[in-house]
Amino acid sequence: MKKIIFGLLFMVAGGLCFTACSDDDNNGNQIHATTPEKVAVGTYSGTYTVSWTDKTGSYTETKDGTVTLNAADAAYTVNVSVDAPKGEKTPALSKESVANITYVNEGFAFSNMLVTNGLGTTFAGTISEGGALAMNFTISVKNGRQVVTYKYAFVGQKQN
Repeated sequence: MKKIIFGLLFMVAGGLCFTACSDDDNNGNQIHATTPEKVAVGTYSGTYTVSWTDKTGSYTETKDGTVTLNAADAAYTVNVSVDAPKGEKTPALSKESVANITYVNEGFAFSNMLVTNGLGTTFAGTISEGGALAMNFTISVKNGRQVVTYKYAFVGQKQN
């Protein structure tokens, strides 16, 4: 009887030795077929909210503008353009910088944390699955003896 029980245990143990995990190597994660810099390219139109404080007080202005994302020459660039209607205190802005971009869930995140980039400041932004872009950055401008720091917050939608 002992030989039968030991034989059955040996067969069960032997059968368990040959079990394995599935061949599914992506662990349920979605694999994106295209690189993010190719999917996110385009022009995003929207508004900038610009706030700053100088010796005369605190101000906030809302301006129309665009953020254009390009993927050319193996570099991913962000072009920032802010309109400056006559009579407003915020300077017009038209600058370009290289950025890093990556998938985040079904959207994207992009940034450049070097102050020596083309924009002259660090910046970060996100793009939702629906094509809404949000971006923040701060630019300091010397005005005489005073340095004024402008805080930009952009919200826009991808144009087709």
